[in-house]
Amino acid sequence: MEFGIPIRVPHIDMTAIGAGGGSIARIDRGGMLRVGDRMKFAPFGVLGGRSGQPARIALVQNGVTRLITKETGIALARGDRILIEYPGGGGYGDPGTREVELVVRDVRRGYISRETARAAYGVVLKDGSLEVDLIATEKARRVR
Repeated sequence: MEFGIPIRVPHIDMTAIGAGGGSIARIDRGGMLRVGDRMKFAPFGVLGGRSGQPARIALVQNGVTRLITKETGIALARGDRILIEYPGGGGYGDPGTREVELVVRDVRRGYISRETARAAYGVVLKDGSLEVDLIATEKARRVR
């Protein structure tokens, strides 16, 4: 590396995964990491689905995390970290009509939290269990 700082970078073939057109980060011809601006807009949902989360890139230096975009000239030191969070996909269909059993399965598998089950899907679980509160779920789905 330019400053003698060892860095581990996994190899990712961005041309193979960038079929959607573009990428949020790339390595330029000089071997430098370049951060794009494809983080302003979240992936949109279709047929009533909600938008996903936009991408973000954060720099952690001395325990302080800050979001970065097109900044240049960022000096890295031993122990600094760059966190790249890829965008979450937009949803397909109204989340309030998703089968309750599938939402519970996602909570059980740790894909979503109990809070997300309630807020996004209108599925209310009884305290301390994965049992569905049918009355509360019916009410939550009705007011959506």
